[in-house]
Amino acid sequence: MGLRKKIFSIAASLVMAGSALSGAYIDPICASAAAKQNVFASGLRTAKVDSKNIRLTWNDKADPYVTAYHVDRYDTYANKWINNYYQVKSDRKAGSNTYTMTDRLTSAAPRQYYYRIRVDVANANAYAPETNGVWGSNIKICIDPGHFLKNNGGTYGYYESEANFIMARALAVYLKSEGIDYYMTRNNANITLGGYTNLDNSPQLEARGHAAKYNNCDYFLSIHTNANNADANGRDTIHQLSALNKTIVFVNSTIYNKRHTTGLRIANNLGQYVTNANKRLKITTNNWNPISRYGNNAYHFYTSAWFPTVYNDMFTRYNDEIYHFGYVVYRQASLGDYYAVLRAAAQDSIPGILIEHSYHTVPEFCKRFMGNPTVAKAYALADARAIAHGLGFAGASSNSISGYTAPN
Repeated sequence: MGLRKKIFSIAASLVMAGSALSGAYIDPICASAAAKQNVFASGLRTAKVDSKNIRLTWNDKADPYVTAYHVDRYDTYANKWINNYYQVKSDRKAGSNTYTMTDRLTSAAPRQYYYRIRVDVANANAYAPETNGVWGSNIKICIDPGHFLKNNGGTYGYYESEANFIMARALAVYLKSEGIDYYMTRNNANITLGGYTNLDNSPQLEARGHAAKYNNCDYFLSIHTNANNADANGRDTIHQLSALNKTIVFVNSTIYNKRHTTGLRIANNLGQYVTNANKRLKITTNNWNPISRYGNNAYHFYTSAWFPTVYNDMFTRYNDEIYHFGYVVYRQASLGDYYAVLRAAAQDSIPGILIEHSYHTVPEFCKRFMGNPTVAKAYALADARAIAHGLGFAGASSNSISGYTAPN
């Protein structure tokens, strides 16, 4: 197995071993069967400082058994380890400090690295295995779980606001396993931003979009499920045909007007991966639009030159009719971006995306989502891998959740 594949395999195994959704860390000092102290650095975390700096921190619980820590960095772009990239001596006293290292990058381009720490042990009674490592990057995503409280109900007890939060919370963990930082616009059923609490109007919606800039984020992503207008397809609103179900991805004017290549890749990936997730979960879904400038590749959708500009009076066709596939769409209104959250992000020059994963007006989807927690996790994992791959990252998070396999 090549080194590149080996390190990705190691990282994925570590994520699985630690339970991707638990966020737990192993205690650094464990008694081995041979009565030696099993010593390694613990609590290793990464965080974006800015576009050219990644900060590593770890705790000093192992200090009484360690004389020095050595940080190694695996460079996925050069396909090699840089050993002793940073080193620091232990003061041999637990609880006296937290170790911090800043990795200063030479470029502001999106970068993802794998870091590990090796230790020098203090005496022959201590054993130092190769330590576990973490991914880090110079990217941070603003995750916006759409709506709040119990909004936009479907059937089988489904509420879009609650589903959005479940998906967003799982997405945050999967992104962090990729070394991608995140900020959540809400952390429970309520939202308080811009001096407003639990409002679905422009001031608070715009505050969601502006939160990306205020929290040092590179991208804004709003998480949703979709609905149709009343009496579409000859049925009442929440009893639509399963054939309507599809994924629609909206981009803001920062991506559309500036031909933001990475934002386009992420948007296209989101549509592809979530559509694949629906198929793998056996949820009826309308196919991703097969139009492409590159032959018959159904999943390489619109390039910057092929975006549909969809005005309000045209959008019903895309949204409500079962004959239209999923799209990546720039939806325009007189003020610019139709959606206030995307418009606000664009005002700050932040690439913004809003994704409608499926339709909560389709009873089949609501039944599957409410009856199977794997659905929310599968969507979150698809989103995380779409973002990572769109950024050019390896996609280090686990491929598998309870029988669901994410697309590569």
